Amino acid sequence: MMLEHFDRRPVPRAIGDVAWRAARADLERSLNELARAWPKSPEALARDHSGFYLAIMPLHPKLGPDDFAALRNQLTLSLQHIQEGFAQRANLLALAGELAGRMPKVEASEAPSAPA
Repeated sequence: MMLEHFDRRPVPRAIGDVAWRAARADLERSLNELARAWPKSPEALARDHSGFYLAIMPLHPKLGPDDFAALRNQLTLSLQHIQEGFAQRANLLALAGELAGRMPKVEASEAPSAPA
């Protein structure tokens, strides 16, 4: 679905056709990696992405680099709340059915191995 939306967009003149096709290929590669990866816990997401997320987020002037651990903990807590809220509100049977219908066919030799 994301690639379909990407393909509907006209190529921006400032980027050009070659760079636009490269961006699409990169997006497709990233989506394929996500489809084959095991889900991450809120703690793992915060650990893996908080550096970038906090670097681009405007912070209050009273907060500084020494507050990174507290900010990462708050991000983890926010992600946990989002996960819990989703689990409470989602129609999990309908979601599972929808996802199963969209699941790419993967040979047993291509299936991801369980995380260690």
